[in-house]
Amino acid sequence: MSGCVSGGNHTCQLTSNVGNNSNIAVLELHQHLVINCSTTQKSSSNLTFEWKKDNRVKKIGVPSINISDVAWNDAGRYECIIKQNRSLESCDFTVIVKTLPHVTIQRPNVLTNTMIVPCLVTGYFKPNKVIWYKNNKQIFPNDTGYFVENLNKNDFLFVSDLQRSHANLNDSGNYSCEARNIYGTSPRTYHYISKFFINSFVHEKCAEFKNKTRQIDVTISLGSSTSLLCE
Repeated sequence: MSGCVSGGNHTCQLTSNVGNNSNIAVLELHQHLVINCSTTQKSSSNLTFEWKKDNRVKKIGVPSINISDVAWNDAGRYECIIKQNRSLESCDFTVIVKTLPHVTIQRPNVLTNTMIVPCLVTGYFKPNKVIWYKNNKQIFPNDTGYFVENLNKNDFLFVSDLQRSHANLNDSGNYSCEARNIYGTSPRTYHYISKFFINSFVHEKCAEFKNKTRQIDVTISLGSSTSLLCE
Protein backbone atom coordinates (compact mmCIF):
# COMPACT_ATOMS: atom_id res chain seq x y z
CA MET A 1 0.00 0.00 0.00
CA SER A 2 1.80 3.11 -1.18
CA GLY A 3 1.07 6.74 -0.45
CA CYS A 4 0.27 6.12 3.21
CA VAL A 5 1.43 7.85 6.38
CA SER A 6 1.09 5.89 9.59
CA GLY A 7 0.32 7.20 13.01
CA GLY A 8 1.34 5.19 16.04
CA ASN A 9 0.99 1.43 15.53
CA HIS A 10 -1.75 1.56 12.88
CA THR A 11 -1.95 2.61 9.24
CA CYS A 12 -4.45 4.07 6.81
CA GLN A 13 -5.61 1.81 3.97
CA LEU A 14 -7.39 2.58 0.70
CA THR A 15 -9.32 0.21 -1.53
CA SER A 16 -11.59 0.77 -4.51
CA ASN A 17 -14.11 -1.15 -6.60
CA VAL A 18 -11.84 -0.95 -9.65
CA GLY A 19 -8.83 -2.67 -8.15
CA ASN A 20 -8.00 -3.36 -4.52
CA ASN A 21 -4.56 -2.87 -3.00
CA SER A 22 -3.70 -0.06 -5.39
CA ASN A 23 -3.54 3.70 -5.03
CA ILE A 24 -4.37 4.42 -8.69
CA ALA A 25 -7.60 3.94 -10.66
CA VAL A 26 -7.74 4.41 -14.44
CA LEU A 27 -11.35 4.91 -15.54
CA GLU A 28 -13.55 5.43 -18.56
CA LEU A 29 -16.13 8.20 -18.52
CA HIS A 30 -19.42 7.32 -16.74
CA GLN A 31 -17.90 4.46 -14.74
CA HIS A 32 -18.79 3.92 -11.08
CA LEU A 33 -16.07 4.53 -8.51
CA VAL A 34 -16.02 3.88 -4.77
CA ILE A 35 -12.93 4.66 -2.67
CA ASN A 36 -12.94 3.21 0.85
CA CYS A 37 -10.68 4.47 3.60
CA SER A 38 -10.00 2.32 6.67
CA THR A 39 -7.53 1.97 9.49
CA THR A 40 -5.88 -0.91 11.30
CA GLN A 41 -6.74 0.80 14.59
CA LYS A 42 -9.23 -1.44 16.40
CA SER A 43 -10.80 1.29 18.49
CA SER A 44 -13.22 3.64 16.74
CA SER A 45 -13.44 6.08 19.65
CA ASN A 46 -13.00 9.73 18.56
CA LEU A 47 -12.25 8.53 15.02
CA THR A 48 -12.90 11.15 12.29
CA PHE A 49 -12.46 11.09 8.50
CA GLU A 50 -11.68 13.92 6.14
CA TRP A 51 -11.34 13.78 2.34
CA LYS A 52 -9.41 16.21 0.18
CA LYS A 53 -9.21 16.44 -3.60
CA ASP A 54 -6.24 18.31 -5.02
CA ASN A 55 -5.57 19.75 -1.55
CA ARG A 56 -9.12 21.11 -1.14
CA VAL A 57 -11.54 19.70 1.41
CA LYS A 58 -14.21 17.64 -0.37
CA LYS A 59 -16.04 15.71 2.34
CA ILE A 60 -15.89 15.32 6.12
CA GLY A 61 -17.15 12.58 8.41
CA VAL A 62 -17.48 9.63 6.02
CA PRO A 63 -15.00 6.79 5.35
CA SER A 64 -15.72 6.50 1.62
CA ILE A 65 -16.13 8.47 -1.60
CA ASN A 66 -18.85 7.31 -4.01
CA ILE A 67 -18.90 8.64 -7.59
CA SER A 68 -21.74 7.04 -9.51
CA ASP A 69 -21.04 8.67 -12.91
CA VAL A 70 -17.38 9.53 -13.38
CA ALA A 71 -16.77 12.80 -15.26
CA TRP A 72 -13.55 14.34 -16.55
CA ASN A 73 -13.25 16.68 -13.55
CA ASP A 74 -13.38 13.77 -11.08
CA ALA A 75 -9.77 13.05 -12.02
CA GLY A 76 -7.16 14.16 -9.52
CA ARG A 77 -5.37 13.33 -6.30
CA TYR A 78 -7.59 12.25 -3.41
CA GLU A 79 -6.38 12.15 0.17
CA CYS A 80 -8.04 10.45 3.11
CA ILE A 81 -7.07 11.83 6.53
CA ILE A 82 -7.94 9.85 9.64
CA LYS A 83 -7.73 11.57 13.00
CA GLN A 84 -7.98 9.95 16.40
CA ASN A 85 -7.07 11.98 19.47
CA ARG A 86 -3.54 13.15 18.66
CA SER A 87 -2.91 10.48 16.06
CA LEU A 88 -2.99 11.36 12.35
CA GLU A 89 -2.94 9.06 9.31
CA SER A 90 -3.31 9.83 5.62
CA CYS A 91 -3.52 7.93 2.33
CA ASP A 92 -3.30 9.15 -1.25
CA PHE A 93 -5.37 7.85 -4.16
CA THR A 94 -5.01 9.00 -7.77
CA VAL A 95 -7.97 8.93 -10.16
CA ILE A 96 -7.17 9.02 -13.88
CA VAL A 97 -9.96 9.47 -16.43
CA LYS A 98 -9.52 8.57 -20.10
CA THR A 99 -10.79 11.71 -21.79
CA LEU A 100 -9.86 14.47 -24.17
CA PRO A 101 -8.27 17.64 -22.73
CA HIS A 102 -10.34 20.44 -21.23
CA VAL A 103 -9.12 24.01 -21.75
CA THR A 104 -9.73 27.31 -19.98
CA ILE A 105 -8.30 30.71 -20.93
CA GLN A 106 -7.46 32.87 -17.96
CA ARG A 107 -7.45 36.66 -17.85
CA PRO A 108 -4.32 38.02 -19.57
CA ASN A 109 -1.56 39.56 -17.52
CA VAL A 110 1.35 41.85 -18.38
CA LEU A 111 4.99 41.28 -17.47
CA THR A 112 7.70 43.73 -18.54
CA ASN A 113 5.76 45.05 -21.57
CA THR A 114 4.72 41.55 -22.66
CA MET A 115 1.06 40.52 -22.74
CA ILE A 116 0.61 36.91 -21.62
CA VAL A 117 -2.59 34.92 -22.26
CA PRO A 118 -2.61 31.62 -20.29
CA CYS A 119 -4.49 28.55 -21.58
CA LEU A 120 -4.94 25.90 -18.86
CA VAL A 121 -5.20 22.34 -20.16
CA THR A 122 -6.63 19.92 -17.60
CA GLY A 123 -6.29 16.14 -17.81
CA TYR A 124 -3.86 13.33 -17.02
CA PHE A 125 -3.22 12.56 -20.69
CA LYS A 126 -1.17 15.54 -21.80
CA PRO A 127 -1.79 17.35 -25.09
CA ASN A 128 0.49 16.57 -28.00
CA LYS A 129 -0.53 19.88 -29.56
CA VAL A 130 -2.02 23.21 -28.44
CA ILE A 131 -3.32 25.56 -31.15
CA TRP A 132 -4.01 29.27 -30.67
CA TYR A 133 -6.41 31.42 -32.70
CA LYS A 134 -7.16 35.13 -33.00
CA ASN A 135 -10.57 35.98 -34.45
CA ASN A 136 -10.79 32.30 -35.56
CA LYS A 137 -7.56 32.50 -37.57
CA GLN A 138 -4.72 30.26 -36.43
CA ILE A 139 -1.76 32.01 -34.85
CA PHE A 140 1.58 30.72 -36.07
CA PRO A 141 4.19 31.63 -33.44
CA ASN A 142 7.43 33.43 -34.23
CA ASP A 143 6.44 34.70 -37.71
CA THR A 144 3.54 36.80 -36.39
CA GLY A 145 5.17 38.49 -33.42
CA TYR A 146 3.67 35.93 -31.03
CA PHE A 147 5.54 33.39 -28.92
CA VAL A 148 4.09 30.30 -27.22
CA GLU A 149 5.58 28.81 -24.06
CA ASN A 150 4.31 25.41 -22.91
CA LEU A 151 4.85 24.15 -19.37
CA ASN A 152 3.87 20.88 -17.69
CA LYS A 153 2.77 22.01 -14.20
CA ASN A 154 1.84 18.66 -12.63
CA ASP A 155 0.24 15.30 -13.44
CA PHE A 156 -3.11 16.93 -14.26
CA LEU A 157 -2.25 20.45 -15.45
CA PHE A 158 -0.51 21.71 -18.59
CA VAL A 159 -0.20 25.45 -19.34
CA SER A 160 0.26 27.08 -22.75
CA ASP A 161 1.13 30.80 -22.56
CA LEU A 162 0.55 32.96 -25.64
CA GLN A 163 2.95 35.88 -25.37
CA ARG A 164 2.95 39.16 -27.30
CA SER A 165 5.74 41.63 -26.64
CA HIS A 166 5.03 45.34 -27.10
CA ALA A 167 1.32 44.77 -27.64
CA ASN A 168 -0.65 47.58 -29.28
CA LEU A 169 -4.30 48.36 -29.89
CA ASN A 170 -4.30 46.21 -33.04
CA ASP A 171 -3.81 43.17 -30.81
CA SER A 172 -7.33 43.44 -29.42
CA GLY A 173 -9.70 40.67 -30.53
CA ASN A 174 -11.19 37.29 -29.70
CA TYR A 175 -8.53 34.76 -28.68
CA SER A 176 -9.11 31.01 -28.35
CA CYS A 177 -7.12 27.85 -27.78
CA GLU A 178 -7.69 24.14 -28.29
CA ALA A 179 -5.68 21.10 -27.22
CA ARG A 180 -5.31 17.61 -28.66
CA ASN A 181 -4.35 14.35 -26.99
CA ILE A 182 -4.73 10.64 -27.80
CA TYR A 183 -8.49 10.78 -27.00
CA GLY A 184 -9.42 13.74 -29.19
CA THR A 185 -9.56 17.52 -29.49
CA SER A 186 -10.99 19.80 -26.84
CA PRO A 187 -13.74 22.31 -27.58
CA ARG A 188 -12.28 25.79 -27.97
CA THR A 189 -12.38 28.30 -25.13
CA TYR A 190 -12.62 31.99 -26.02
CA HIS A 191 -11.50 35.20 -24.33
CA TYR A 192 -12.03 38.69 -25.75
CA ILE A 193 -9.19 41.16 -25.21
CA SER A 194 -10.47 44.70 -25.55
CA LYS A 195 -8.67 47.85 -26.66
CA PHE A 196 -9.50 49.26 -23.24
CA PHE A 197 -7.49 46.47 -21.56
CA ILE A 198 -4.51 46.93 -23.88
CA ASN A 199 -4.64 50.69 -23.47
CA SER A 200 -4.34 50.23 -19.72
CA PHE A 201 -0.72 49.13 -20.06
CA VAL A 202 0.33 50.56 -23.44
CA HIS A 203 1.90 54.00 -23.04
CA GLU A 204 1.84 55.86 -26.33
CA LYS A 205 4.25 58.77 -26.75
CA CYS A 206 2.45 62.09 -26.38
CA ALA A 207 2.46 64.50 -29.29
CA GLU A 208 4.95 67.36 -29.07
CA PHE A 209 4.07 70.98 -29.90
CA LYS A 210 6.25 72.83 -32.40
CA ASN A 211 6.17 76.09 -30.48
CA LYS A 212 6.99 74.98 -26.97
CA THR A 213 7.81 78.40 -25.44
CA ARG A 214 5.79 80.83 -27.55
CA GLN A 215 3.17 82.75 -25.60
CA ILE A 216 0.38 84.74 -27.21
CA ASP A 217 -2.01 87.04 -25.37
CA VAL A 218 -5.47 87.18 -26.85
CA THR A 219 -8.20 89.64 -25.89
CA ILE A 220 -11.78 88.66 -26.70
CA SER A 221 -14.66 91.07 -26.41
CA LEU A 222 -17.79 89.93 -24.64
CA GLY A 223 -20.19 88.30 -27.10
CA SER A 224 -17.57 87.88 -29.87
CA SER A 225 -15.74 84.73 -31.04
CA THR A 226 -12.22 83.86 -32.22
CA SER A 227 -10.15 80.85 -33.32
CA LEU A 228 -6.83 79.64 -31.89
CA LEU A 229 -4.35 77.44 -33.81
CA CYS A 230 -2.18 75.08 -31.80
CA GLU A 231 1.00 73.91 -33.56
